[in-house]
Amino acid sequence: MCIRDRSQRRYVAAVRRVRIEQILAALKDRPRGKRRLAIRGQTTWEIGDDEEELNIEMSVETFGRLVPNLTTLRNLYEEDKEGIKNKGFSHLEIVIDTSGSMNGSPLETAIDMAVALIEAARREEDSIALVTFSSGAWEGIPPSFEYDAIEDIILRLMADGGTNLRGAISIIDEHLSQVNDLAGIFIISDTAIWDINRLEVKEKLRNWALKMPVYLIAITDEMYEETQIALKNSLVRLIRISPSEESPWEIVLDLYETL
Repeated sequence: MCIRDRSQRRYVAAVRRVRIEQILAALKDRPRGKRRLAIRGQTTWEIGDDEEELNIEMSVETFGRLVPNLTTLRNLYEEDKEGIKNKGFSHLEIVIDTSGSMNGSPLETAIDMAVALIEAARREEDSIALVTFSSGAWEGIPPSFEYDAIEDIILRLMADGGTNLRGAISIIDEHLSQVNDLAGIFIISDTAIWDINRLEVKEKLRNWALKMPVYLIAITDEMYEETQIALKNSLVRLIRISPSEESPWEIVLDLYETL
């Protein structure tokens, strides 16, 4: 990888990092700023309140459904004068689909997205780890602060083989066991994951998502039907990005929301 290519990648990453950092900031337990706030509980979110304050994940986890004014929650904050509250995740688990269907633009976009995540982690001094999967799964690097090393691996990724997410589960679990703080999992794929609707995969995704933020960055213009079915009620957040053009990103929870 020549210096010019690397510089170009980082330029693209810098542009995309703005959006990535919006996502990461949204996951922090307390907002940025002089008054470092911490969550002290939840109260009812009602129609007319700021939509950004609606905590969909907590509402679904607590009540199993969303009924405005009844089963919708928003966070209550207090000033964290002592700095003892958990500020959110400080580890990024990057999981990249390198199967044959990712060849070409999808993989190139996936690489750019991964570099953007690395640059965001570098800026926040978060630890990162890398796992790739296709017919099998491979550990790119365990949890560390070796940003350049992970970037070097990612820049050399090639696409080939099938799509076996199950193989990556044990590696990801091992990584998570090494991390003391809360992690955020980012799975980057064109969503054509053949085993995603298997019970063990669906249960693992939901179990992860109950404990930490889990994102599927979907590099596709049309979602794979089996993946859509598997993600229903999984609490996995979906970010959809077109591999062919720069179009608005969408975060999908129960409904589409433009980021």
